Amino acid sequence: MPYRAPLPYAPDAMIFAARGADDAASGAKLAAAYAAARNLQPGGQALSATNRACVVIPPGRYKLASTLVLDAQYVDLVALVPQMGLPLAAGEADDVGFKGHGTEIYNADGDHINTIEQAVTDVRLVGFAVVNYDLSKSAFLVTAAHNAPSLYDRMTFWRDRGGGSEKFPVGAENHFSGTWFSCVANGWAYRQSFGSTGDFRPVMYDCHGGKNAFIGDQGNGAVGARLERCRAGIQSFGGCASYGVPIDADSVLIDCTAGERSFALGKACAGTFIRCRGGDTSFGATVSQYYVGEFSGHAEDCYAGKNSFGGRKAGVGANGKCTGELLRCRSVGSDLALRLEGAKIRECLLTTTAQDEDGVVLVGGLSKILDTTILVFLGGTGVPINDDGSARSVVCAHCRLNNATSDADGVGPNVTNLIASPANVVDDDMDW
Repeated sequence: MPYRAPLPYAPDAMIFAARGADDAASGAKLAAAYAAARNLQPGGQALSATNRACVVIPPGRYKLASTLVLDAQYVDLVALVPQMGLPLAAGEADDVGFKGHGTEIYNADGDHINTIEQAVTDVRLVGFAVVNYDLSKSAFLVTAAHNAPSLYDRMTFWRDRGGGSEKFPVGAENHFSGTWFSCVANGWAYRQSFGSTGDFRPVMYDCHGGKNAFIGDQGNGAVGARLERCRAGIQSFGGCASYGVPIDADSVLIDCTAGERSFALGKACAGTFIRCRGGDTSFGATVSQYYVGEFSGHAEDCYAGKNSFGGRKAGVGANGKCTGELLRCRSVGSDLALRLEGAKIRECLLTTTAQDEDGVVLVGGLSKILDTTILVFLGGTGVPINDDGSARSVVCAHCRLNNATSDADGVGPNVTNLIASPANVVDDDMDW
């Protein structure tokens, strides 16, 4: 994690937002403080990335009469008492419950405005909440071409969702970038606007969102993104109901958690995933015949529900595949066999539960399966490692397989194991 240095502001670089008699008066004073900060010249020098101005916001509620547009480079908003919002509660799959914040900038239902818009690339927001109680607009929206130099630290973004999904607690019209620490939002956060053609390429640590959060289903997907210890609900990290967006080979996700249909649903899932967890049909899975997923990345110590890592849901009529690397990963109870094409599987647990369904099916390339447990429905005709109707070869050693009554060595009759003495164990008492 990058070092979080103290924010350097000289006394002549700061303007305090005064509190008013009520929330609306406080909001007006906040807008006036920002307008004044735009004209500061700390130390007699023009504003720059190393000579910044700051609006200091005391605790309280600030109601805006119009959108606060951040249109000046290097002018930051910092809470006098920075505070992280409430993280996603255990078992709270859909949304983060907003229960108040010490410093809150908001607009009311019926205002029909975005609360704050960022129109420049380099700002810093620290320690307060941005809240939109109007479901027709976003709470915080980046309208600049990108926000790569920007920093967001201990921010809370909340929007009254109502049932609409067209606006976000926090999102971007173009590229979604910047560095984010310990931010909290509810559903549909940290993603690009509908119709966006930009990339999702931030660096994020310890951020939380509700369902359909992170990356989204618009734009080019994750391109060189790095996310660590981020958490969301269902259909997140490039997921949605039917399809999401790709996660490219330069993206790294570590200790990230989401629900079902997450991590590049119906698309290429090519990133590196370390200790990540997803629900059913995650990590390049397929749930629609029109959007076929593929897991071509590297997953290590990851856990997913059934039909994951390039797997597919029963009855879809389309075939995904796994062409990547799985190390100490787990996906159990799948409806259909996982299709492998030149994949590398090591120390994993893969199971199918449908009668007469194979465990994995070789569809091309030379897959290598080592020290892995692959189990199928006992008593059916399924084979742990089988072919797709064409003669296939595999490297398979030190694996634990079952259903010996269907195939004595657990490898289909049309499959050639290139290991002469594989030391596999085929035992119908094998269980996970």
